[in-house]
Amino acid sequence: MAPGKGYTVRPGELAQHGGTVDGIAERIRGAAEKGGGFTFGIDTFGIVGQLFAGDAQRVSQEAVREMNDFAGDIRDLAGCVRQAGQLYQTSDDALAQPFKGGE
Repeated sequence: MAPGKGYTVRPGELAQHGGTVDGIAERIRGAAEKGGGFTFGIDTFGIVGQLFAGDAQRVSQEAVREMNDFAGDIRDLAGCVRQAGQLYQTSDDALAQPFKGGE
């Protein structure tokens, strides 16, 4: 970075990115919902494969729980991104106030 150039934070862009991240969380949650609709019975694996149906169902349900947890974490991240933009704006406004000359 060249001396004196500093950096610029654009709170609106952070808010927009937070919305994008929310969309990712929603797609993950939607995939989990689709995966949670599977049932594994004798018709899934045939007579020989029915031994695996219980384990397959258990693992599938665990995957759905993990995906939903992950989607929640991603939603939290989106909120933090938006909050960072708001905090930058609030801090910048507070720091600029003494220089406004009584406006």
